[in-house]
Amino acid sequence: MLAAADRIDEALDWLSRGRAAFGDADPRLADMAADLHHRAGRHGQAADIARQRFTADPSLGAYQRLHEFAAAAGDWPERREAALELLRAQPIAGAARPGPSWAQPPGHSILVEVLMWEGDIDAAWQAAQHGGCTRRHWLEVARARAGQHPADAIPVLEQETLRAIEGANRSAYHSAAKLAKELR
Repeated sequence: MLAAADRIDEALDWLSRGRAAFGDADPRLADMAADLHHRAGRHGQAADIARQRFTADPSLGAYQRLHEFAAAAGDWPERREAALELLRAQPIAGAARPGPSWAQPPGHSILVEVLMWEGDIDAAWQAAQHGGCTRRHWLEVARARAGQHPADAIPVLEQETLRAIEGANRSAYHSAAKLAKELR
């Protein structure tokens, strides 16, 4: 209600109290604080909060928010490089990782996703090759790369076609047929 009434500093004070009391248990508090700083024209502070959130829980969405705030602050190139370095340092596929494996995409999946969002298909391909990624990301980057480098996409599409056939049901065969057509 305070933010809606343009009482941003008061809203930030309450958010600060909430964050002090609950820490990062509810990331929405940090997101709201970043949004309010951004709305108040304090883009650097918004970018600092977004960087902390991205560092704690890297994702494409967190990267996009960091991009929005850092670009407004005028320091995107430096923050971008730091964010990409953090993603490059993620454990590669197959390496032991702390925490539940279902909570962390294999290898460089997030890096691949970020680079695809930026339109850097070649760098995304290199990241997938170096650090691995989920099957969905492999398929996405192979499809994007197929226009310029079709030979690179063929093994990925072949592998996905064979996996689909192994499903041995009508839906799997339909998926395999679509992939085979795409492969051709």
